[in-house]
Amino acid sequence: MKSLHDLSRQTIRYGIVGLASNIMLYVLYLILVDLGGDSKFVVALLYVVGLSVTFIFNKRWSFSHQGRLECSLKRYLILYGCLYLTNVMVLWLFVDLFVLPHAIVQACVVLTFIPVVFLVQRYWVFPVAASAGLE
Repeated sequence: MKSLHDLSRQTIRYGIVGLASNIMLYVLYLILVDLGGDSKFVVALLYVVGLSVTFIFNKRWSFSHQGRLECSLKRYLILYGCLYLTNVMVLWLFVDLFVLPHAIVQACVVLTFIPVVFLVQRYWVFPVAASAGLE
């Protein structure tokens, strides 16, 4: 029962962090691209901002992770490095090649990443075993 309670709590907190940060970052993305920024450059810039903010909130609040900072940070950066490369490839494919609207493509990317990122963070980046001192 505790595990289900923890999962529910983590899901809600992760959702709050994710929703707030993604809305902020998406609005900034639209503004910066509208001001003439290249969509792929803007995504790179905002990934750095988003990584910093969400790592802190997810480690401390969403997952209440007590494991080693360097281990969770390394895993977090690997995860988001993969997400970044996927994001840029999707923008290149659908915006540059298929000439679809960047705003819609980026929104779809963000929505697709949400459940995947939660599960990877819960079970690999901030695992419960590490919080218990087993990492």
